[in-house]
Amino acid sequence: EKLGQVSSLAVSSTATWSLFLQKKIDLSGVQLVPYSGNVTQFLLDDDFAQQGYSISEPFVARQKSVRPRVLMVSDLGFNPYTSVLITTPEVIKNRPELVTAMVRASIAGWQKYLDDPSRTNQAIHERNEEMGLPILAFGAKELQELCSTEDTPRKQLGQMSEARWKTLLDQLVEVEAIKPGAVNVSETFTNRFLESE
Repeated sequence: EKLGQVSSLAVSSTATWSLFLQKKIDLSGVQLVPYSGNVTQFLLDDDFAQQGYSISEPFVARQKSVRPRVLMVSDLGFNPYTSVLITTPEVIKNRPELVTAMVRASIAGWQKYLDDPSRTNQAIHERNEEMGLPILAFGAKELQELCSTEDTPRKQLGQMSEARWKTLLDQLVEVEAIKPGAVNVSETFTNRFLESE
């Protein structure tokens, strides 16, 4: 509710999460401005809010002695799968072993990173020195919390549910990102390439 009381909000105005946010929170008195990609204006103006990644922008703000309040769009009910592997029906049909290997390697890589991100963070830092180890460690800790919740224990990493996809598709229809009936929920995903219990 406090978001509706700021004077300016920097967002990507056409992103589906942003459209959802605008439907859920009364922003009639808020000037929507383009997101600049950094926190400069946020640091200068107490009456300014902006989009950001919870794994990085709060860290940058805290480094400048600003204590941001983070609103997760998922707390408003918009919670799509954020990292997905995409392929075609032809690849699934003709190369199921490749799909299985890719899915399982991706999950194993995420599991390893979430268990101990230090080596990966060091490799990222070596390839991009602007990404300091402290911000990478902050991001890893945030990811660990996001990826291991009561609703989604770590052992379920990679699993998708029809109910969550249906909710997302209903929300996309609500914000007019897709037309009703344009997508068949049962054709959006499969869990068949995951490790069996």
